[in-house]
Amino acid sequence: GYHPKTIRFEKFLRIRTWCIIHPNHPLAGKKLLVVEDLDRCTVGTNAPHLMRQLQLYVENTGLHTHFIRIKAERHDILEACNTGAIALMNEDVVHTFPAFFSAPLDFDMGTDLGFACRAEMYEVYQPFFQVARKIKEQETGEDQAVRRQNAGQEPGEKLKKR
Repeated sequence: GYHPKTIRFEKFLRIRTWCIIHPNHPLAGKKLLVVEDLDRCTVGTNAPHLMRQLQLYVENTGLHTHFIRIKAERHDILEACNTGAIALMNEDVVHTFPAFFSAPLDFDMGTDLGFACRAEMYEVYQPFFQVARKIKEQETGEDQAVRRQNAGQEPGEKLKKR
């Protein structure tokens, strides 16, 4: 079994949740969505765990979001978006909907991907981990720039809390 003294885990990235949105939807055009953007929207997904996490958050914040279950078939996702719903999907499938707008959802529901190894081997993999950390730092900087742009802030200004 897993024991923190014998196994080490180095997280490389998180597969984020993305929103697939019809181009005529009022939220189309935003480069990053936050959960509060989903207030008074219909949101659907084919991942029950994702829906449940978001429902729990919404219930505790007073937002009015309607949730629907979307089947995993492409035509069901398209139909939901064509009727005004926002489909939540893992980022690895977003490219399969080129006619629709897509943006990441800034809500921690992603899946961590990384590397696990025996603790005594951790040092051997350090060069690989350093490259992964640099990539992660670049992505973090890009996310902050997008947040500033959506908030109408200039680079260098402190990010506003929502």
